[in-house]
Amino acid sequence: MVPFARCREAGYLFDWARHQDMKKLAQEGYPLAMYQAFVFPRAVDFDGGVVKLVRDLQGADRKVIYELDDDYTNNHRQVMLEGGDAMSVIAACDAVTVSTPHLAEKMRPYNPNVYAVPNCINVAAWRKAKDARHVQGLTIGMTGTPSHYDDWGVVLKPLAEILAEFDHVRIVLIGYKPDYFKDLDRVEHIPYLAFEHYPGGVRQIDIGLAPLNEADEFNLSKSAIKVLEYWASYRKYPEGGSGGIAAIASDMPVYQRVVQRGETGLLVENTEAAWHKAIRQLVLNGDQRRQLGINGHRWVKKNRNIQASYVEWVKAYRSIIRR
Repeated sequence: MVPFARCREAGYLFDWARHQDMKKLAQEGYPLAMYQAFVFPRAVDFDGGVVKLVRDLQGADRKVIYELDDDYTNNHRQVMLEGGDAMSVIAACDAVTVSTPHLAEKMRPYNPNVYAVPNCINVAAWRKAKDARHVQGLTIGMTGTPSHYDDWGVVLKPLAEILAEFDHVRIVLIGYKPDYFKDLDRVEHIPYLAFEHYPGGVRQIDIGLAPLNEADEFNLSKSAIKVLEYWASYRKYPEGGSGGIAAIASDMPVYQRVVQRGETGLLVENTEAAWHKAIRQLVLNGDQRRQLGINGHRWVKKNRNIQASYVEWVKAYRSIIRR
């Protein structure tokens, strides 16, 4: 929705609706014919209806584009309900847009027309978020869904040790709280938030963690969106200046593509010892936390800001329509 909204602001005819509503919209007389292309984000077929819709649109001389941000092949992780089929829809579409080069290679056997368009952030919206800070103390946090059950376990022991050593530290978990975190003290769990309130939730974090298990090949297709969100989470520091969250991420290609080591964030070997050392380093060093947040915010504003990067979506869609 974010790139579509920005493209519309720039004067392009970009609209959005759930694909389940398209038939109803057509029956109500909505002028679907004025669009040259339709984008299906993460569409899953259960009974052949979605593939039929794709074919019907193509029969009306419209391009159909599949949008994806995760590996939906089910080769490495079961990501769909039983009977769900995304790959048939992907194969039927005219093209696929993905967020990372690795995911592009995963999709090419199913559809040769793949375009990698990196995830971006609406930096202006994150800066304007009005939700106030309400978690006190120095906070260490993560945000995600149950898909991270096997990723977050590596930081459990390091966080327990940090809490035991530093009384002023609190843990913030946004969205998902794994069962193995139940015995930790001073954990603030913020349930899943509506899109407009999500930046305010992330604002409760001072040190953002992004652990991923590199042994799980599903993770290799992921984007660095968590780190981008940390950097976009704007705040004024008590010591002076402003910027985003200091980020620590697993040292793997997902994050190596965006994190400048030691300048915009810390990249760590995915072991308990390495995570403990990095977290403790930032707990003790407020100046480094602040500088990483300042540099990270500048980087995301310059390199992954939807205010300028929306043109990458326009270029991809133009190329697809012209094929």
